[in-house]
Amino acid sequence: MSTLQPAAAATGEPFAPRGQAAPVPGTADDTRTRRAMLGAGGLLFAVGNLLHPLEHNEAAEHAATWAAAHVIFAIGAVLIAAGLPLFARRFGAGRLAAVARVLTWVGFVTMPANAVVEVFVAPNVDHETLHAVESDMTVAAAPLGFAFILGVLLFGVAALRAGGPLRPVGTVLAAGGALLLVGPGLPIAEGYWIIPTTAAIGLAFTGVAVMAVTAGSRGTGRRRGGGS
Repeated sequence: MSTLQPAAAATGEPFAPRGQAAPVPGTADDTRTRRAMLGAGGLLFAVGNLLHPLEHNEAAEHAATWAAAHVIFAIGAVLIAAGLPLFARRFGAGRLAAVARVLTWVGFVTMPANAVVEVFVAPNVDHETLHAVESDMTVAAAPLGFAFILGVLLFGVAALRAGGPLRPVGTVLAAGGALLLVGPGLPIAEGYWIIPTTAAIGLAFTGVAVMAVTAGSRGTGRRRGGGS
């Protein structure tokens, strides 16, 4: 007899992490929608960050890809936030994953605010004025940025603890979160470590969506084969 739970197989939620309760399944429509949002969001987040200039200076603010980069990764961030329950569901009711979900969601969902400043304010003011605006925003931006980094790191740890198919995703997220924490101390321009790291984080979330599609297809195939 198949070890898949019927509800889980029907919604693309076919496995539970080692030693934890089975994930809570959603409806089929809800799961398909969240798969699409998480997959597309991760891809857009990666592409947007890859389009960002390596340097964050006045010349970069007038680069051809400046506006597109921020708009694309901001849309991707919101889509990831909307699709996060699909990822968090993999871990059942674990406290670590719950904290990671909240922190990561807060980080992603507030990114468009920064994108608005970068797209509509930065190109139209001098660099000193922009620096003053960004300094005023630091009171809110710094905690939100830290929430995002810590959330990604904790998601990575949770995925590594779960093991199985989530291990590669956990490795990318844990390493990415750690690098974002220590990156400001590196003696190179921030773009050289932020851009590849955030792109990898986006692709990791896309990977979760792809795994959910694959797992859902396997579950459907097993049910049609009689569940043996």
